[in-house]
Amino acid sequence: MKNKIEYEICIAGNFDIEMLKKIPSLKNYTPTEKNLTSIYFDDQNFSLFRNKIGLRLRKTDENWEQTLKLELTSTKSIEYNKKIIGNESPKKINKLFLPDKKTLKKNCTLNFNYPKTLRELKEIFFVKTKRVSWVFDYLEGKLDLSLDLGKIVNGVDEKNISELDIELISGSPSLVWYFALELFQVFPFSYLEIRSKVLRGVLLDTKNHYLLESLKKNKLDSNDILSILTNEHKNLAFFFLMSTEYKNSCNEKFFFESLSRLKNALFCLNVNKKSSTDSETKEFISNSITLCNYFLSQTKLELAFLKKNNKRKILYLLLVVGLISNKT
Repeated sequence: MKNKIEYEICIAGNFDIEMLKKIPSLKNYTPTEKNLTSIYFDDQNFSLFRNKIGLRLRKTDENWEQTLKLELTSTKSIEYNKKIIGNESPKKINKLFLPDKKTLKKNCTLNFNYPKTLRELKEIFFVKTKRVSWVFDYLEGKLDLSLDLGKIVNGVDEKNISELDIELISGSPSLVWYFALELFQVFPFSYLEIRSKVLRGVLLDTKNHYLLESLKKNKLDSNDILSILTNEHKNLAFFFLMSTEYKNSCNEKFFFESLSRLKNALFCLNVNKKSSTDSETKEFISNSITLCNYFLSQTKLELAFLKKNNKRKILYLLLVVGLISNKT
């Protein structure tokens, strides 16, 4: 069983493979293609989901792979992988290929009976996609870009997937945000997808929406400016997704409070880093504060989000703040 740290972001939207091939950074690279089927598991209480753990069996064109994925932040995770040679389906999770409780507790607090959950696992949903991938040199590092086209399916409903995963192979985490801004120039009306496939798969069944309450209990233990910036960035990205997908759940008060905290953190960062920050970062911070002021002036939030230009501005704000968080 191998484990690795992943740093990646996901951009969702309507993507065209031929347009992607014309992006300057990808022009000299030939993409690979493969079909993926991923089956996700949990117990009846969604104990893994509540603890930000995803557990799946994934079939590629030739083999299977078992993966336990532990979310550390919205962009960083630890994966424990075990390849299973052969086309024949393993049908169920092999507990011998999973990290033990002691190993998991090094990176998270387990608020459930881990051995009991593993005994009671069942299939929750599955994902079928065609994946087109580029591995390419980018600035001072290397990235993996994967276009996933397919659907998430459970016993109740299904949802189409069209998204780009940008994964860091080597170099600074800021590289994935720089490349995302490059994609933004080609696909300006896409959006930052911070919800994992586990979250989206579980929420396909509206009976599971009560589980969102456990996600809202996101207390910030630090007054550090960078921690506040990162936290509000995640809050705003999640709010934008949920308010777009489930318009009745739009909470204007939450949006404005989170946006105000983000603006204040950016302002403090600008003051504290004024002498040491490079000119590019200063410009990003200034642009972000301007956008925060713009959205804070909106009175009809739901209508504002429906305007194409405002959706574009929200994406730009989220990408730039993500970049600032990884440059400072």
